[in-house]
Amino acid sequence: MTTNQTPKVGKPYTKWSEVQDEHFIYFIAEQVKLGRTQPGGLTTEGWDSVEKEMNKLYGDKLDKTKMKNRMRTLKKIYATMKRMSQHSGFGWNEETRKVDVEDDVWEQYLAAHPKDSKYRTKTLPDYNTLALIFGDIVADGRNGCEINDVEDFQSEFTDDDIAAEKVTIPTEDTQFVD
Repeated sequence: MTTNQTPKVGKPYTKWSEVQDEHFIYFIAEQVKLGRTQPGGLTTEGWDSVEKEMNKLYGDKLDKTKMKNRMRTLKKIYATMKRMSQHSGFGWNEETRKVDVEDDVWEQYLAAHPKDSKYRTKTLPDYNTLALIFGDIVADGRNGCEINDVEDFQSEFTDDDIAAEKVTIPTEDTQFVD
């Protein structure tokens, strides 16, 4: 994770690595599993726990505000990629973690949605875990979750589900390189 200065406002911003996103998503999923949710996100107790776990791994560079901002960013990216993958000719490629589409279909889509051009090459870690966190139906239908059905998520989402999403569960001796 690196902190840089933005020329516009002079405030530091944090660039999240894919590994950091995976840990963050894992910790959020754990809080959802424990029922520490409320409409719009986690409870204060849930965010406190995520903040504590992330800071164990990355020091105290992150506060709840930065984590909430990252969650909003992940939700926006996820929502756009989900919408795209539901269009005819689009799909989700779990291996590359990107939308999968033929060039001609992409060009037609882009004509109608020019702001989505960056999503052709953008990756999204743990699409299915994010679907469960955000209360969506998982693309392959597993777990039988209905839209915004957090109860099903809490009872159906297990540690095996997390492991299946290729999330690395951090240990105390895990070391990270920025």
